Amino acid sequence: MGLFERLQFSDMEADQVQAKKTDAHGAEDGQHTRPQNKSAGSPEHRAQRWEEYQERGGKWNKDRWDKQYDINMQQANKANKAVDSYAAKHNLTEETGWKKETTITDTTSGTSRRLDIANSKTNEAIEHKTGKQYLSKDILSEAERDAKIMENTDWEIRWHFDDYASKPLLSKLDELGIQYTIGN
Repeated sequence: MGLFERLQFSDMEADQVQAKKTDAHGAEDGQHTRPQNKSAGSPEHRAQRWEEYQERGGKWNKDRWDKQYDINMQQANKANKAVDSYAAKHNLTEETGWKKETTITDTTSGTSRRLDIANSKTNEAIEHKTGKQYLSKDILSEAERDAKIMENTDWEIRWHFDDYASKPLLSKLDELGIQYTIGN
């Protein structure tokens, strides 16, 4: 299986994690939208994200939201560096047909997914995860969408975990037919 050789690891349950579910841009509901022409972390980006949060009916005050936004930006920067490192290590470059943050759409079901690294010439994509990963509602949604895309298209989507993935998460990926690797 080469690059995506299957590895087994971990046994923690999802309910052992007490983390606020937010996306890298401050959305509490997991609905990810990317701002137009706003550099992540810039004052303009922060202002746009705060406005979007309020429009969605967010209940946090500005100080609390600002703290979470800063944490999310740090996490996003760390994740982007990890994706860059993984891509470089495995020669997943633009020269070899790979691009970062590619959206794949299954026109049969209408399912879309933005994946960390993808090659539209070979129809391969990688979802890259850093830190401890559990079978949360958001992760399950990503996995189910990936499985639907693979079922209805000729795309092959694989997951890579830099650190840790729980047994329930790995079992779900196995059930859905999604290959994965763990470790650098």
